[in-house]
Amino acid sequence: MPDYHFLFLAPNVEARWLFGAARAYVERFQPTVISNAVLLGFLPETATVTVSLLTRRDAFRALAVAIARERPTAYVDALIYEAETEAALALSRRATENQPFGVPLMPTPTPEPRFPITPTPGAVIGGDPAPPDQNANPSGFITMTPSPTPPADALPDTNDDDDRLSPTPGAITGG
Repeated sequence: MPDYHFLFLAPNVEARWLFGAARAYVERFQPTVISNAVLLGFLPETATVTVSLLTRRDAFRALAVAIARERPTAYVDALIYEAETEAALALSRRATENQPFGVPLMPTPTPEPRFPITPTPGAVIGGDPAPPDQNANPSGFITMTPSPTPPADALPDTNDDDDRLSPTPGAITGG
């Protein structure tokens, strides 16, 4: 889908017709209805623009040139009909078939991952943990929380006054 979708009504198409015959199309796709190409020149250069040009055969060429002058990169969806009933049927068909530009919309392809992602077994937060597989090797990183009391051989010698820990003299913060 483009960033901007316009329904350009040619000067020889009456506005009352828009609210009758083209109502389903306008309600379904909600294009911005314009009757002058000048507005296309105010859009950002990086935006994609599609203009559905509803006109009769005699005015098509001049209107397509006006669109190209204001927005050379715009896609023009030509809706050229001599009778209003033909145009109304075409726009109604587009609305019912979900084809704003007269062709089926292509779905966005879902990319296949190059390396499949395998989730961590079990609940990550809360829930019951998955039962451990006794035969499986542990995967990932395993960290161990240190015990709150150091082992007995790591305690300082209490007989020697030089090896004992002493608090820092004075205040930690301030004066």
